[in-house]
Amino acid sequence: MSQRQLGTNTVLFTDVVGSTDERRRLGDRSAEQLRERVDAIQTGVIDSHQGRVVKGTGDGVLAVFASAGDALAAAGRRDRGTDASPPCPGIGAHRAAIGSERR
Repeated sequence: MSQRQLGTNTVLFTDVVGSTDERRRLGDRSAEQLRERVDAIQTGVIDSHQGRVVKGTGDGVLAVFASAGDALAAAGRRDRGTDASPPCPGIGAHRAAIGSERR
């Protein structure tokens, strides 16, 4: 496989802390509705800061930003304005050269 360089980007991961316990407490249907609301909010914030959601991770997202500043701005407000519980997703970010494999 050959690797094609895509450039330096910032990768942002989110994870809803306590989501397994929250699922047990709420039940599957309510927990799934909550997850969908949180995903929609996070996706909207990521999009509004020129990011791209690469994939959902079940209780979070993996997103890519060209700018570290945009990633940090999105991270700083990804859960504002929501009554979704649990309200505090965990977050991680890393800036690096990112490539992709072609098959």
